[in-house]
Amino acid sequence: AQRAPKAAEKTALLSLAESIAKLMASSSHHRPAFVPPAGLAPADIQAAWQELETKEREYMVFVAAEIQRHERLAALERQLHETANELEAWAVPQKTYLESHDEDHANGVSEVQTHIHRVQSFKDQFKSKKPKLDAINADAQTLEKEKQNGAEKAAEHVAKVSAAFEELTMLEEAKNKSLEAALAREQKREELCIAFANKISEFSDWSVETAEELEAQVFGDNLESVRAFRAATMDESETQLTEKNKADLAAIEALADDLVAAGVTVNVHTNLTKKDAEKMAEDVSKAIVARHERYEKEVARQEAMEAKRLEYAAAAYVVSDLVEM
Repeated sequence: AQRAPKAAEKTALLSLAESIAKLMASSSHHRPAFVPPAGLAPADIQAAWQELETKEREYMVFVAAEIQRHERLAALERQLHETANELEAWAVPQKTYLESHDEDHANGVSEVQTHIHRVQSFKDQFKSKKPKLDAINADAQTLEKEKQNGAEKAAEHVAKVSAAFEELTMLEEAKNKSLEAALAREQKREELCIAFANKISEFSDWSVETAEELEAQVFGDNLESVRAFRAATMDESETQLTEKNKADLAAIEALADDLVAAGVTVNVHTNLTKKDAEKMAEDVSKAIVARHERYEKEVARQEAMEAKRLEYAAAAYVVSDLVEM
């Protein structure tokens, strides 16, 4: 505000000095030349003015740089808070998921694997977000170093986000352990389900085939062959079939109990149940008894036929003797 009037004063002063010098030089009285006091000569004033202008330019450069610095820091602070808000908003649902225990109620290996993929997705996102957190940490240090007015608030905001990310890291570790346990649990259930399904399927096929074979069993066509069948086959096969029937049923019942203990309520690999296996075993037992009963009847029939044959032979012998007489 003072520059223009002072510049006018300087111009007037220099003009006055020039006028005085000319007047003194043209005086008829031969006066000495006009010499201003030390430091007030036109050259001194001009030099001082030029120095002032240099200082002014330097000051303006400083002011412009300072304005740019404050604008830059203000933009940096604003961006810091925007990024911090973004990271906070992202972290909230991640924390909610990681604190959940959905995997404890998973039904099957595939469901646990879905959660594992979800955690992997979180890890990928976390990795992509981490550079932003590192950046705002560096920005907060810059604001503090530059003594920006909002540096303290910015540092508090960044510290809050950093704490949230550290918590997410710990929650992820706990989640991974929980998922490992859930996967092992579901894999065990899956193995038990498959083992039960295979065992009861084999038992079902065997029980049907055995019952059909027992029902269709042929014992022989005479008393000797029928009695030989029992000695060579029947007694041993009844023992073997009974033992296998009991052993297979016991194995199936044990697997069924293991399924219950493991918390399995639905076996997607089979519709057959322990009760079905018990019915199959009962059918085999009944088939064994039925064959035994049929055999006894066949023995009785063959014995009756043999008695009739002997009776006929005896009668024929008597008739033959009478004829010869």
